[in-house]
Amino acid sequence: MVSNTNRLLADDEREKTILQAGLVFILFALFCWGMEFYFAGGYESKQASLPLNGGVFGPLVVTGPASTYKISLSQNAIALKVWNAVDIEVLDADKNYLFSFGDEFWHESGYDDGHWDESKKNMQMKVHFEKAGVYFLSISAESNASFTTANNGYVLTVSRNRGSSLAFKWLRIFSLVIGGLCLIYRYREMLTESD
Repeated sequence: MVSNTNRLLADDEREKTILQAGLVFILFALFCWGMEFYFAGGYESKQASLPLNGGVFGPLVVTGPASTYKISLSQNAIALKVWNAVDIEVLDADKNYLFSFGDEFWHESGYDDGHWDESKKNMQMKVHFEKAGVYFLSISAESNASFTTANNGYVLTVSRNRGSSLAFKWLRIFSLVIGGLCLIYRYREMLTESD
């Protein structure tokens, strides 16, 4: 009888520890989520309007080493059946090529089981600058639309982030999974009784 009571008390303590561990993991996941927002945010952003065929943005003055910037490009309006292949080149102070990235913007519609209308008109990339200095962004585009249409231009937004939020993203996911598994294990009897 005493051993059964001790076993029940030990089981109750173990269940309470699992519950506490699950809650700690979930609270840590919320902390990591907040840190993601903090590091992904940053300083005042700079914006520029560019024509449909692109242009050069700059100078972009990177004041500190190991700085992360978010570069966003969006198209104001994109007509039906129009596509644009956009390429953004990062240049140094002498306008020498360093690296590039790109994407395609498009707008399509049709009729299958019903009417559909899909488009892609923005892109973003986080760029990590190892060295402080002056940089330029050269935007070029190929399109099946007329480059003379003024309202089809781009809006380029460049903002400096406080740092990389990638580690906090993975810690948040890991903590949510472990915390959720702890809570499911703790309340497994309740979950099976309700079925």
